[in-house]
Amino acid sequence: MTTTKQGVRRVRFGMIGCGEVGQGVLTLLAAQAADLAERFGVAFEPVVVAVRNLDRDRGSHVQGIDFVTDPLLVVHDPRVELVVEVAGGLAMGPALEAALTARKPVVTANKALVAAQLGELIALSRSTGTPIGCEAAVAAALPILRSLGRRVDRVQRLLAIVNGTSNFVLTRMEQDELELPRAVAMAQKLGLAEADPAADIDGHDAAAKLSILAHRSLGIWAKPGSFPVMGIRDLLPADFDLADAMGHRIRHIAHAELLNDGVRLGVEPLLLPNWHLLAGVEEEYNAVYLCCKFAGDLSFFGKGAGGLPTATAVVGDMVDLALGTSSFWPAAVPAQLLDPALCDRRHYLRVTAHRHTGLARRIEGLLRKAGHTVQDRATCVGKKDSIHLGFLLAPCSDVRLAPVRELLLELGRVRAVLTLGITE
Repeated sequence: MTTTKQGVRRVRFGMIGCGEVGQGVLTLLAAQAADLAERFGVAFEPVVVAVRNLDRDRGSHVQGIDFVTDPLLVVHDPRVELVVEVAGGLAMGPALEAALTARKPVVTANKALVAAQLGELIALSRSTGTPIGCEAAVAAALPILRSLGRRVDRVQRLLAIVNGTSNFVLTRMEQDELELPRAVAMAQKLGLAEADPAADIDGHDAAAKLSILAHRSLGIWAKPGSFPVMGIRDLLPADFDLADAMGHRIRHIAHAELLNDGVRLGVEPLLLPNWHLLAGVEEEYNAVYLCCKFAGDLSFFGKGAGGLPTATAVVGDMVDLALGTSSFWPAAVPAQLLDPALCDRRHYLRVTAHRHTGLARRIEGLLRKAGHTVQDRATCVGKKDSIHLGFLLAPCSDVRLAPVRELLLELGRVRAVLTLGITE
């Protein structure tokens, strides 16, 4: 790190990956160079970039930058003082570990890698005294990790919409009454979904982000795969109509909560009351809602996808590392996870069936016989002589409700049954 005559510290960095986000970083640094020098007294100089394809066009801000194909060449380049990784994938693990071992600070947007190896990366960061920043790995432009890293309050609960693709798809299903495949196709056409959207639609992307968020906010670490994850494939446009008729909206929520005997985590579509802040988050936007012991409720809202929004988080981490103001991560403590299926909560039940005059009455009778209380109900006419019946049920556990679902599926006219949790 050198200092110019004007007192600006020049930081030379190497970057691994130069796709949409990487090009966004270079564009942002070029556009904001004067502002970064004026406000923070820093200037960033890209010296080497690792890419898979050397022949691909990388935009207009790559003059003077060396391109290589091996990420380790970036790490071990003597000019590189800071390593920025925006390639993604678990294969980048050795490069990040090599950078931390060489005591070169790391900025990464790689949510899958950070979530899977958070414990190891934190331990290496702490042992070498080398900071790591991963703001862009959670919610793109939202400065949530930076805020959580400096918190003095205790976070007791979080609810978050952290996947812009699934939120856009749900918005189209809700507002345009599109079936899920058509909504996904629209997201792909707009560049908001991958060719294979499974990681987003099935909740795995959100699970990786929740793993990181839960550590930074609640102080525990739960690897993806250790807590339940439910995607949005079973939802129909009718579910949004039924929920709305009963004063609720459906969102794909990553949630974590500290309880007396452990922590409860999960990713799933949930019903939220219309008045809830997260209920109004639409399109590809992300939001994180925190319940704190002393500060009360706090929220963060912003763009959750896109090269330039994500690049702002990357550059923000770069500035913190250059100024030495980034906070170290606490040691990763394994969580005592509670089984969410054993916890009581209100439920939404949707029964899709052939039309029949006495069907709703029969379903309610079956629910009462099983000890469940119906708090509200709604009806939506479906296609091809079908009907959708929606019920809001008094609190009970998922385990207790499961047998009722099986009984309903045995009814001759019933085509499908969906149960979702309700949160406040």
